[in-house]
Amino acid sequence: MSPPLLLRPLAPQLHPLLLSTTSSLSSKSPSSLLDLLLPPRVSSHLKGVAAGIMPSPVPPPPPTPTDPKDDKSLYGRFKLASALWCRSPVSGASTALLTVYLYPFARLLRNEHPRVLPRPTFLPLSSVMFTLSAYMAFAGYGQDAAGVLSSWSMIYLLMNGRNSDKGGRIAIGRPGGGPRVLALGVMAWNAVSGSGVFLFGWGGGRGGGGWKMKMPDAEEAAV
Repeated sequence: MSPPLLLRPLAPQLHPLLLSTTSSLSSKSPSSLLDLLLPPRVSSHLKGVAAGIMPSPVPPPPPTPTDPKDDKSLYGRFKLASALWCRSPVSGASTALLTVYLYPFARLLRNEHPRVLPRPTFLPLSSVMFTLSAYMAFAGYGQDAAGVLSSWSMIYLLMNGRNSDKGGRIAIGRPGGGPRVLALGVMAWNAVSGSGVFLFGWGGGRGGGGWKMKMPDAEEAAV
């Protein structure tokens, strides 16, 4: 027996068109609701503002590594030459041999007045440090080797930069004058290029290692 009409629960009766509208609205995303309620220009503007404020759930892909050999500008060629030189053991070994070559001339002129630089007591220590730089580059630590090469080249310039005779000119006419001037130029190049490689990582990666002037690949530099 059915309950009386007065005891039945009063359920809200909605129109079928209203039911279909509410179901379609509930299934739509907020962006589609904006398209439905607002003009297209206003909704696209609001989407752009929201995209700029709200962080994206998916991180952007990492930038593709660039090969430093592709930079054909003058600055790019300078960075490439600096990396090829400072990341190779050839730089430390040749600089160490140059300081060893200057040692007998420094001993010969150690009692000259005014003093002719470099002094013989400084050259053995600098030769050892440049040899250490060559060994580090040979082992594959090119950026660290560039730091050692640059720092000791700066020390050499600070201690031996005033290489002049009584007239204030560079003492190129003394024994070993040409190699002394060459050493100052090599130390200046080492100081500038080695600082860029050590501080800014010109060339990327650690270097190839071994007795070769090699740039690491772009994929290895990005690791």
